[in-house]
Amino acid sequence: MAFSHLQFKGSNEEMAFAHGAATRKASAQGTISFFGEFFEHLFLFSATKSYQKWFRKKCLRLVKELIETPYLKKIPSDYKKTLDAFSEGCEISKDIAYQACVMPDVNMYLLGQSVRFRRKIVPTSGGCTAYIHQQPNGSWIHARNLDFPGGHSWLHHPSIIEYTPKHAQPYVTITSLGIESGGITAMNASGITLSLNMNFSTRCSLSGTPITLIGTEAIQYARNIQEAIEIIWNHKVGSGWTFLVGSAKEQKACLIEMDANEKRILWMTSEYLLRTNHFNHESLKKYEYWTSYRRYLDSHRRFNITKMHIENGDSAEVALADPKGASQVHTLTSVVMDPKNSFICAAFGESPVAENNFRGISIFKKVIENIAPNKSIESNSLRARQSFAKAYESYFPFNQRKKCESHLERAIVLDSAHWEYPFLNGVLLLQRGSPHTAIGYFLEALKKNGDEDSFALRHLFVGRSLDLLDRRTEALSYYRKVLEEPKWNSRHFEAQKNINKPWTKKQSEKLFIDFTISDVILL
Repeated sequence: MAFSHLQFKGSNEEMAFAHGAATRKASAQGTISFFGEFFEHLFLFSATKSYQKWFRKKCLRLVKELIETPYLKKIPSDYKKTLDAFSEGCEISKDIAYQACVMPDVNMYLLGQSVRFRRKIVPTSGGCTAYIHQQPNGSWIHARNLDFPGGHSWLHHPSIIEYTPKHAQPYVTITSLGIESGGITAMNASGITLSLNMNFSTRCSLSGTPITLIGTEAIQYARNIQEAIEIIWNHKVGSGWTFLVGSAKEQKACLIEMDANEKRILWMTSEYLLRTNHFNHESLKKYEYWTSYRRYLDSHRRFNITKMHIENGDSAEVALADPKGASQVHTLTSVVMDPKNSFICAAFGESPVAENNFRGISIFKKVIENIAPNKSIESNSLRARQSFAKAYESYFPFNQRKKCESHLERAIVLDSAHWEYPFLNGVLLLQRGSPHTAIGYFLEALKKNGDEDSFALRHLFVGRSLDLLDRRTEALSYYRKVLEEPKWNSRHFEAQKNINKPWTKKQSEKLFIDFTISDVILL
């Protein structure tokens, strides 16, 4: 898949207008529209009955009025002018651009408050793995996978955009056409690199500056790491976030961990500094939450496997592409930034994007140097993961269940080693009232290797299928097996509930599949 390499010069408004015009010319408005209308997708997901749609639309109006509107008011007037110029060039509504700008903040506030008040919503938490590494040969790299659900449009228009502002320094963002922000994954001409990761904190506020605007300001104006820290420190945030910031010239890097109440700095003290999605500082950990136990496992697994790659001396491209580690089915951007040499190496293509070819490009120069991509190995395993990613895209936000099943069936045929493919297909069948077919997939999934929590999860769903088939005695044996296994204590509460009361068809209809971590959540 080709990527766009764009270069814009002028005032912020002039560059934003040019970016918008390029987005319109490429018919790439889908990305900004998706994130601008993200909560419509979220709240109306799987609502099929008229009363469901009515109720969820009412909830959506309340979220927009009580949560989104306060964040919209926090967009500075000068940045609103930038978004206005982008909207004009793109020929989309200004409201869409504003809403997309604050979507990450509204989403994290909503998640945090739902956990705090024990209200279940569709969990939209992403992943993200990032690290800075001072390598033995003296090179300094910032590697990063950006993960978030619903990236179908993003992956069709990958972009490397160079900005040369009139009143700030040149910087580059690794993004998608239509994402008007330098505060997610970026590097500037002073050798400062920055990446943003989400964290999960119940300490939320409506008074924070939109998070991507903070990163954009830092990458535009910081000429050393202390200036970057000061810019970020001067802003209040609305929920849990971490910036990984590096300075190649100074050979310094730090994590800035924060929630609505406090900020903490963790400096790099060895040859690398790594971040996934869990807090390091104890005072922030006290208020950390997880949308599911598997989300917690996922963050620590990615951390440990990526750490192993770094310490083994593997290249960043290898570390980012590991399907057991950093590479996720919802990775939007996979990039290695080399600020010393003004060089970027990024992967492009269909999901899982990190497992595709990486291409190199020199930046901050008039002549573009395209470096030949590394060889990728086409295998049934990779094709299966591509089908799995397509299944995810079909499921959320489009709710195309039959299409999702079709992609999962192809994944099963291509790679029979994974438990996730038959298991999630079984869940889809259970949701549409076919427990007699679903149980076959669950039993097949039980034969595959996996982590301890996944074994417990698979046993639970065999039992739930048996309940729906009126085979209660057999169902109880599977629930009890979960309770009897100490290593499966993460699912003991669910097993006990299923022992106390049989699983029902209505519960199956309320299930949500989190493809990003192969988990199933009862909403």
